[in-house]
This record gives sequence, C-alpha cells and structure tokens, in this order.
Amino acid sequence: FVFVADTFEGELIDSDEGELHWIDDDRLLDLNLWEGDRYFIPWLDQPGIFSGRFDYIDGRLIGYDVVLYGNQT
Repeated sequence: FVFVADTFEGELIDSDEGELHWIDDDRLLDLNLWEGDRYFIPWLDQPGIFSGRFDYIDGRLIGYDVVLYGNQT
C-alpha cells in the first residue's frame, strides 16, 4: 500500500522492510526504486485513487495492470 499525507503527528515506527525516512517529492524518483514504482509515483499527485498489480520475475517488471478511479490523467 502507498499513502500520501500532507501532515503527520507522532513518531515513525520501525519496519522490517527498511529504515523509514521522509523524502521531499522532488527527490523521490532519485531513490533506488522498483521499476514499477516509476509508473505510479506521478499518479500520487493526481486527484482520485488507483489500484494496481505489478508483476515481477527475478526482480524484473514483466507486466502490470492498473485501474484509475476519479479524475486521473
């Protein structure tokens, strides 16, 4: 799951998936990302919501299916 927030209160909780950090939007695509992440990250700033499945074999994106809900472009 991916969530977007404008504000936050409290403390970040440790995760088994890695160390959590707040990242400025303009630096997000500079991170070491899964190939499919580059497809949906621009949609995070668009109105509406989306759901998707990104399929990988041996860490390589082989396909994806996305449904856009709302006023996505």
